Amino acid sequence: MALSLIVKSIAAGFIIAIPTGPVGAICVRTALAQGRMAGLVSGLGSALGDAFYVAVAEFGLTAVSSFIMSQYHWLHFVGCILITCLGLNIILKTRLSGIRAMEENRHRRLFVSTLLLSLVNPAILISLTALIASLGMFGDRGDYLSASVCVLGVFIGSSLWWIMLTGILDRLKGRFTEMQMNGASRITGFVITGFGLSALLFL
Repeated sequence: MALSLIVKSIAAGFIIAIPTGPVGAICVRTALAQGRMAGLVSGLGSALGDAFYVAVAEFGLTAVSSFIMSQYHWLHFVGCILITCLGLNIILKTRLSGIRAMEENRHRRLFVSTLLLSLVNPAILISLTALIASLGMFGDRGDYLSASVCVLGVFIGSSLWWIMLTGILDRLKGRFTEMQMNGASRITGFVITGFGLSALLFL
């Protein structure tokens, strides 16, 4: 198995995780509000969602891909509603100390929420398929080992981005007062809500 395939897969996962969308904003806010581990768990949920869509593309799961694309508008609508609700929920929680108390030890919930948000975003399938094709990562049909390596590599690459980002945020967090952190949390909530509402307008 070519080492280049492993490197390309990890690079693809890292690249696809970088754009700051609503899921990224949620992960950043979670890291600032609840600590590095909570932010990392949220990021890993997003990474697993990316890996799922890579599996659909790499393993040639035509039926799954066709279903996802046929339900594009419904999935997009559900995703927009979830994102808007999450944004409003963040805005209404005014104190980070209260957030920590209410959401303590809810890592599983954080993981599942970002995973679901990624899964109801069919645009990821399109962008990942284009990225995989541009990097020449599509193997021969039936080459399940190479396909598995691609899926695992993308998950690792995406996870590396979240490990790096949450580490940086954890270092920066100590430089801000609680009032500043509360303000940043509210702004993030408005940004996430804006993402959801604007996406609904363009359905």
